[in-house]
Amino acid sequence: MNSKGEKIYFILSDFLAQEQAQFEDNCPPGCQIIDFNNIEQKFIPGSPSVFFVPIDKWENISSQSTKDVWCSTGSGILELDLSTQVVLVVDDKNSVDIYDIEPPENFLGYLHLPVDRKKLAYFRNRSKEAHDLYFDLNCMVREIALERELLARKNEQLEFLNRILTKTVDTLDVSRILDLAQREFSVIVEIRGLLGVFWENENELDAQLFLPLIESPDLEQRWIEYLLQISRRFNQRKIKSYQLIRLAHKVGDDFLEPETVYSILIPLKIAKDVFGALVVLPVRFPNLGRDQVQILHTAASHLGLAIRNALRYNKVLNFLT
Repeated sequence: MNSKGEKIYFILSDFLAQEQAQFEDNCPPGCQIIDFNNIEQKFIPGSPSVFFVPIDKWENISSQSTKDVWCSTGSGILELDLSTQVVLVVDDKNSVDIYDIEPPENFLGYLHLPVDRKKLAYFRNRSKEAHDLYFDLNCMVREIALERELLARKNEQLEFLNRILTKTVDTLDVSRILDLAQREFSVIVEIRGLLGVFWENENELDAQLFLPLIESPDLEQRWIEYLLQISRRFNQRKIKSYQLIRLAHKVGDDFLEPETVYSILIPLKIAKDVFGALVVLPVRFPNLGRDQVQILHTAASHLGLAIRNALRYNKVLNFLT
């Protein structure tokens, strides 16, 4: 067995009965002899293995017809599956030099007949080392691929935040900011709409509600009550009045009642004071990863600053006019 506790298979092909008996009699511990013709019954593809074949038979065993038979097992030794190493067996009377053969990429060495336990133990140990090395390299490749994927995801998130910052600083219109936010949030999660509610922290609250265009008056009223409840949840105070602002986008027939849809509630803060909230309405259950939740909250922080500035600007503008 190798260091991972896996059995090492010795796969034999095209040997005389006397030669095959030598392998069976000298098979070292942790190994199992398998005849190539019965490989589908006993061999687990991807398992560490050594493929023994007479050197004068190698050209035939690596032909296309044999490849097709082998590849039906799903392993693909002759397509350089590095779980398996190839050993070319040479009759002791012959020299390797007389064969014009290019060894395969997963070549482990030559075995000179007759077979003994010491020679097979040598190839068992070499196979262990090679398989463990390939295993470690494969793990490293996977780790590198994962790191590249995480880096690419972080770059996408930075680009997302950069777009939020760039686009929201160009306007002091809250409705436009929310429409921009809806388009950008759709990159993170598929959404059917984005709503907003904001208030002034005075003795009695004046709230501003931002809703998309909803054709049904009854449905629109339910969403108004839903946003007002959010305001009361964060303030525990009576709402003196509210202003309804309709966003540019119009919702479709799939825009349901507040009680029947999934929602992501994102409070907006300046310092520790909550002055509003965004309501993101995903199309389906928001199975968000930790990084996606974090990026949404980070984006909400930037949006909060832009929205707060826009609200104050509009308040001053209304006062002056």
